[in-house]
Parts: sequence; structure tokens; C-alpha cells
Amino acid sequence: MDRPVDPSVRRRKTIKRGIQAGAGVGATVLILAFVPTWFSPSIDGDDIRTAIAEIGPVEATITASGTVVPESEQIVASPIESRVLRILHRPGDTLAVGDPIVELDLGATLLGLNKLDDEMSLNANEKAQLELELESQLADLRSQYETDSLKLQFLLAKTSQMRRLLEIGGCSADQAHQVDLETQIAQVGLAQTERSIANKRRALEARLQGVATGHQLLRKERDELQRQLEMAAARAGRGGVLTWVVPQEGTAVHTGDVIARIADMSAFRVDATVSDVHANSIAVGMPAKVKISDSILVGEITTIRPTIENGIISVGIGLRDNTSPLLHSNQRVDVHIVIAGKDKALRVKRGPFATGRGSGDVFVIRGGVAVRTPVRMGISGFEYVEVADGLKVGDVVIISDMREYAHKREIKVR
Repeated sequence: MDRPVDPSVRRRKTIKRGIQAGAGVGATVLILAFVPTWFSPSIDGDDIRTAIAEIGPVEATITASGTVVPESEQIVASPIESRVLRILHRPGDTLAVGDPIVELDLGATLLGLNKLDDEMSLNANEKAQLELELESQLADLRSQYETDSLKLQFLLAKTSQMRRLLEIGGCSADQAHQVDLETQIAQVGLAQTERSIANKRRALEARLQGVATGHQLLRKERDELQRQLEMAAARAGRGGVLTWVVPQEGTAVHTGDVIARIADMSAFRVDATVSDVHANSIAVGMPAKVKISDSILVGEITTIRPTIENGIISVGIGLRDNTSPLLHSNQRVDVHIVIAGKDKALRVKRGPFATGRGSGDVFVIRGGVAVRTPVRMGISGFEYVEVADGLKVGDVVIISDMREYAHKREIKVR
């Protein structure tokens, strides 16, 4: 026969069941509370780079690849057809003004100079002979002129005398007429002699002028050859560093061939290349910034080569501080050509987060959580990018590459 259960036992069982049920509910609540935390994405603050949105200037730039080169370089060219006898200096040597670099074979040029000297001597003799000939022929003509002049004076006097005799009947009319004709003939002869003197003088002077012109041409040719001989010494026209010299003795060189290059290492410029896609965006005078390590040198475009080769445009960059100790010959540098800019814009330091102009998302840290925020980017430079919409001054933006979190709305920052 069953006995009724003691009320105290039933009470203990009820309390036990309540405690067990409460424990189960509590555990469920705790699990529901912490599971989202356990599975919520997070990122270590030391693993990201951040920047603060601020107001400041922003420049739109085109990136180019540049090489530092000496601002000025002397090219030593061979002024003559010759060959290299000796190489007196090698690349890397420091040269002073007037230092010889190579020795050229001058034998053929010296022979040419001697030949010109001989031709000039012959020319001078020809000129002297012409002068003597001119003087001799003119002297003969002047003597003939004086004789004709005296004869004319005699006939003029005789004509006057015959006219007086004719008036008093001392001579016949025929005699007077004959003397008058002789006088006229003498006048014609004197005039002809005078013209002969003038013609002979002009003819001989023309020949003399031709000889003198030939002498001048020979003189100029000799002076040019003498100048070439002096240049053939291949001396440094300025102080600097020899960057290149014809590599081998005995090499034949032609007129105009480069035999040496001397660079002035006290000042530099930058030669840069940029894609021809930007051909219509760049112009002489545009500002440019040259980045060397963490330093920036300011300059501007000074030259643009008119030809495009393999889709590349070559430009020259003149530097404001072209003597900076940061500059070294043949140094590779990054060049940023400034094509546009704004003096006041909301900007953020450039980083992998910025993929160009237009709309996109960035992560903004608010209260220890990085919140994905839609933004609209503006112009972009190598230091800053403009945020046209979506941020405000003081926002802390993650500028690291966050593409692996692009599908997350929030990320906890530890």
C-alpha cells in the first residue's frame, strides 16, 4: 500500500528543479550574449594605419619615373677626321679647365695646314706681281698720256698761229685746215689714252681684288684649320667629372664624333618619363615634386620632347634647389607632376584605402569600432586625397588596405 509523499520532500524537489531550470536559462542567456562577441570580427590597432580628416591643400598629380642627371654637361667632339693615339683620363676622373683628355693623330691636319701656308705664299706672290704689273702698265699709259698732252698743246698753239697767218695772207687755207685736223686728231688720241688708263686700272684692280679675295678665303680656311687643331687637343672646357671617354686607343673618329663627356656635378636636373596618355595634360612651366626617400624637392617642367617613343613622353624637370646634397648622378627618383589643385579641401593622407575618384567605402573609427562609411573621393595627389562627401573634420580614417573586410559593416578595434 502506497504512502503519501512528505510535503518537505516535494518542496525540495520543486526547488531543485527550479534551480536547474534557472541555471539552464542563465547559461542560454550568457551564450546568446557572448556568442556574437566571440564571432564578431576585430582588428589589432597596431596592424592598421590611420589618418585624421582635415582641411588643407590638395594637389592632383601625375606620377612619372625620373633620373637625376647633371644640369650641364660638356660634350667634347672631334673637330677633324683622325684616330685616338692616347687616352689620358678615364671615366670618374676629376678634370680642371684645360686638362687634356685624349690625344688625337694630327698628322693629316698638319699637312693640310702646311699646304694652305704654301698656297697663301703663292697667292701673296701673285698679288705682288699684279701690283707691279698694274704699276708698270699704268706708268706706260701715263707717259703716253703726257706725250699726247704735250703734242696737243703744240698743235693748239700751231693752229692759233696758222689762223693769224691766214688772216694776213701768210699761209693758205689748206695749210690752216690741215693743222686744225691734226689738232683734232691729237685731242681724240689724248681722250683715248685717258680711257685706256681708266680701263686698264679697272681691269687690273679687278684681278687684284680677285687675288685678294682668294687670299682672304685661304686665310679663313687656315684659321679654321688652326682652330680645329687647337680643339683637337681635346681639353676640358670646364671643371667637372669625366663621365665617358672613347674606350679604346686606335679608334678612328670622324668629324663631329663624341670623344668625351664632362659633367658638372655641382648642380643637377631630373629627366623623367610619363605615359603618353597624359600628353594633353602636361605643359612647360607646370610644377613638379621630386621625392627622394622622405624628402621632397620642388621644381617645374622646363622641356618636353616633341616626339613620343613607345608610348612614353620625356620631360626635363628643373629643380629650385639643384645643388641639394640629396641629389646624385643617375639616381632613380619618383616625380609627381602637379596638374590641378585646391587650396582648401577636406583631405586625408593617401593610402591603399583610396582607389581613385568616385564613390566608395572607408572605415571610420568611432568609439573603438571601425564603421564602414560611404564616401565620395575628389582629386588625388601623392600625399593627400580629397574627400568630397561622407566625412567631417576630425574623423579618424583607416588608410590601410581593408579589402578583406569590405563585406563587414563594423569591425572592433582592439
